[in-house]
Amino acid sequence: MYVPFPRLTEVERLNALPLIDFSQVRLSPSDARENARALFVLENQGKPIDANVRPDRLEIIRLVQPGDTPIYALRFARSGWVGIDAMQGTRVPVSEAQAKRAVAAWSASSVVSVSSLTVDQWSVYPGLKPHRPLFAVDLHDGGRHYVSSRTGELVRDTSQFERGWNWVGAVVHWIYVTPIRENGDLWHWVVVVLSVYAIVVALLGMVLGVIRFRKYASGRWSPYQGWMRWHHILGLVGAAFVFSWLVSGLLSMNPGAVFARADVAQLSDAWRGATLDEVALPSAPPMSRSAAKEIEWHAFRENLVAISRFGDSSNRIDAETKNGLTSWTVDRAFVEPRAATLAAARGTTVASFEHLGKHDLYYYPRTRARPLPAWRIVLADDSSTWWHVDGTTGDLVNAMSRSNRVERWVYNGLHSWDFAPLLKHRPWSWDIPMLIAMTIGFAFSLTCVVVAGRRLRPLLRGSSSIDRPIFSR
Repeated sequence: MYVPFPRLTEVERLNALPLIDFSQVRLSPSDARENARALFVLENQGKPIDANVRPDRLEIIRLVQPGDTPIYALRFARSGWVGIDAMQGTRVPVSEAQAKRAVAAWSASSVVSVSSLTVDQWSVYPGLKPHRPLFAVDLHDGGRHYVSSRTGELVRDTSQFERGWNWVGAVVHWIYVTPIRENGDLWHWVVVVLSVYAIVVALLGMVLGVIRFRKYASGRWSPYQGWMRWHHILGLVGAAFVFSWLVSGLLSMNPGAVFARADVAQLSDAWRGATLDEVALPSAPPMSRSAAKEIEWHAFRENLVAISRFGDSSNRIDAETKNGLTSWTVDRAFVEPRAATLAAARGTTVASFEHLGKHDLYYYPRTRARPLPAWRIVLADDSSTWWHVDGTTGDLVNAMSRSNRVERWVYNGLHSWDFAPLLKHRPWSWDIPMLIAMTIGFAFSLTCVVVAGRRLRPLLRGSSSIDRPIFSR
């Protein structure tokens, strides 16, 4: 809740970058793409090519300066990130010294050591895979930061404070132990099996707890004494919290694909109507753009869009044409025909359009940014699919079917209590009730451990008899 798993936010990433020195940019985006492709061919010379495997799709291209010189950072679907020197046109050689400089731009603390690794406890998240191997830079203040060996960019920052709390927080809660988490399939099934087991045990406990809850001759409503009595009472009080968290936690893993999830990457390509592999990228080096920290190009059927970022929430969106830069507007005239074409290709039609000026119950920033303004496109298909489009860049943000909207309530709603009235008036409406419920759940779990320990103690001592709970009629 308060110390999440370490990550580098987009704002933090941009703030750590220096301004691009455009005087050192000699390479055009088009040349950078061709050089990256040539490197891929060179590295795969002599290897058999599988005709069934599609060419490695270019997903992202951007101009950025993580160190002393600007580079083009390109991400391919299978190969991951590739850094191309914007002056020389060669692959960026990321060394330990460059990793130190990238971290020095982020932290004032001195460097203690630098090591190369593929994965460890704090870089286990799958999103870092395209950057691996990584340089882990340890600092004097206890920080450990990670730098991409592909582009030289800072990709994750951690503090000693974050790591300490995460050992008793996210690592335990998500079972983010490195040997398990780095194997995605293994981690998935460990969480699913443990969740199912816990749900069955909790359900049995709830049934037994209700059966035992009645008025006895002693005047009490529970037949137990001591820890067992607390276990009974807390179990009845906290059953709703414990059971709903277990069920919603299981559903977060989407076992058996119970919730239909769209391939947003594939849908996004269809929405744009073009890919970075197909479009004509600028053949001349970009000129100075108001001291930008990053320029990223997006391919659309009509134009190539250049997004200049400055380190905070201010961006400039330009459409690049043969005549230079023009204004870029994501209005209904842009959205409507594109949505109609894509919907028709999927055998349906568009039912309605809605312009969103604020977040609502389904489009809101929970674990990832949800840009505003945005367009909501409702399809007339059997799943009543919704598409959300960034009203600034024109990109497709996500796709939600009826199944996903149900998931929003049975997972996000039950597990995180993501209800607008509660989140609107924090801390009193959300934090305090959540902490009370979690305290009850923790106290109940503690009684489980104590009661189980007392029951099993004779077995550990080699005795054939097992302590029985004390009843009070």
